Amino acid sequence: MRDKICNIIRDLLPLYVDDVLSVDSKDFVESHLKDCSDCKKEYDLMKEDLVIPRENRDNSLKSIKKTLKSKKIKNIVLTIILTSIIIISSIELIFHRNTLIKYDKNLIDIVNINNNIYSKFKAKNYYGINVHTIEDVNIDNKMENIVIISYYESFAESPKRNLTKKNLSEEDRLFLLGEIDNKDYIEINRDDINSDTIARNKGIDRVYYLNKDINTDIGFGDDREKNLNNILKNSILIWQKEV
Repeated sequence: MRDKICNIIRDLLPLYVDDVLSVDSKDFVESHLKDCSDCKKEYDLMKEDLVIPRENRDNSLKSIKKTLKSKKIKNIVLTIILTSIIIISSIELIFHRNTLIKYDKNLIDIVNINNNIYSKFKAKNYYGINVHTIEDVNIDNKMENIVIISYYESFAESPKRNLTKKNLSEEDRLFLLGEIDNKDYIEINRDDINSDTIARNKGIDRVYYLNKDINTDIGFGDDREKNLNNILKNSILIWQKEV
């Protein structure tokens, strides 16, 4: 009979420990624990399993706090890094990522000022200009010196918008063309070249606008003619020296 009662008590012990028994059941368990050393030991063991010593509890809390603090710091650092990447990428996209401006005679012109040939940008703003001079190009069985130009825009600096609020001065709109290393021209015009007033475009025969974003380095040897033809095929003749 006693064993049967002990079995009932041990079934009730978890509920007793959690303090969810009715008053009568609780009294019944407590009364039994006073008289039964075996069930009392079972109760003590069960109670010990549920109680965390204060020292261990404090250490556990410190460890948890330390882990949470470490994770918080890592999250903050990661957030700063990601934010910086986003900001830098946005700045790069807005201010430095450039795209080719398609040729438009209302945007780009070639002008002669004091016998110097300039490329003139007529809209409110642009990001940059690419200028490439190529000597001794066979055009219609005649060797000529040509200049290939292209204008570029960024999101911030373009003909359509002006986020930097930069207003082009007349000087900013002009880009002097004709810086070429023409040995024959230099030899013939040696005296004039020593003067600051020399017109630097005398060796330029044609100016093309490259209407496609491709490499303008034509190289040497067999590749030269092939690369040059590809450039001219994607370019528009916008100025030619008067004969």
